[in-house]
Amino acid sequence: MSNLSCPTLDELRDQLEQASEEIARHLATCQRCRALLRLLAEERAPLPPSSTPPADLLSSREPSVEAEQLTADVTDGAVVVASSPEAPGELLVAVVLDMASVAAGADGLVVVPLSPETRLVTDADIVLGAGQTPLGYEVTAEVWNAGTILREQVEEQRGLLGEDAWERINALYSAAIGDPDGEPKEAQPTAAPMGDGPPIFDDADPRLVFQDEEIERAQRFFTPAARLLAEDATEAETEAKERDAGALTVGLLLSGWLEKQGYEASEYAREIGFDQRHVELVCADKIDPVVLDHDRVAEILARPYHTADLDLGDLGAALSRSFDEEADWGLVGASGAGRVFARTSGRRGQARADALRGRVQTPKPSLSDEEIERRRRSYINDVLAAIEEKTGS
Repeated sequence: MSNLSCPTLDELRDQLEQASEEIARHLATCQRCRALLRLLAEERAPLPPSSTPPADLLSSREPSVEAEQLTADVTDGAVVVASSPEAPGELLVAVVLDMASVAAGADGLVVVPLSPETRLVTDADIVLGAGQTPLGYEVTAEVWNAGTILREQVEEQRGLLGEDAWERINALYSAAIGDPDGEPKEAQPTAAPMGDGPPIFDDADPRLVFQDEEIERAQRFFTPAARLLAEDATEAETEAKERDAGALTVGLLLSGWLEKQGYEASEYAREIGFDQRHVELVCADKIDPVVLDHDRVAEILARPYHTADLDLGDLGAALSRSFDEEADWGLVGASGAGRVFARTSGRRGQARADALRGRVQTPKPSLSDEEIERRRRSYINDVLAAIEEKTGS
């Protein structure tokens, strides 16, 4: 993405044939356009009219490789030129950050846009010298503006970034997405990764206006992948719902048993000495381990399970489908025993109530999906062990 005052490729080609004083004055101060002019002079080959880019997303072109080789040969660190049906006649110059991202899917490439604007850099930008890229001019890697394009959008590869440049971009991106110790594809520097500009502290910072414009421009190239990924997610969700349709939950188990026994939830709760709300939460498949410890759930389910034609494995699967989606697993014991706790120590009154509701103002630990699943499984195992003990099964 480039300065809108720069001439187009066609104007630079015309400059080779018939010099313009205005463009000559511009060339005297613009390293980027001088590099493009030099490349055009070497190539002397016109671009197809349909792929002539505007001044704001410009890339010089060399003879293209075969279309089927383009996506097969794309590697991390490659500088690519991409098109988009959302931006007719425009091109995006970017560096491939991740060619195998799970989030981007098999058809996607995570890329960082490259801009010739080097005066508005922040601590999330990395300035690359002319010798660090195959473009022949200085650019800024807009790490904060990373996104996903489809492989089929790649029109051309310009070459690879220098190794040092690639490592810096990769490390800064990994830090930005909260994966500082995830060991990305290249070794991370020992110091905290930093960009080449000062951070933005004020909403009046003019660099924010520039970033808004760059985001809007890049989104036109990220939209095809976003649309495809959204469709894939919707299909996966639909398939999961179809798979789980009619699947047993402890709510269905308990509700069916109550109906068969002629119990109201309030009557059953009173009989086993529990709060009616706890029985209703299980019936509604809203098990929150902070509200309902494993022993309470086991006591509520013991009698329905004992009369049902189920083994503990089936009950465990049913439990896994019966948790409250808003449950805070950060407040669930991580010792491996699955014991539930609330952070109420030393708190009284409203502070204690807030702690029980997970509103403590101290930072909560950030749990990975793997840790959440481990705590869920530990809780389920504790419920099953308690039911086994209560029913003698």
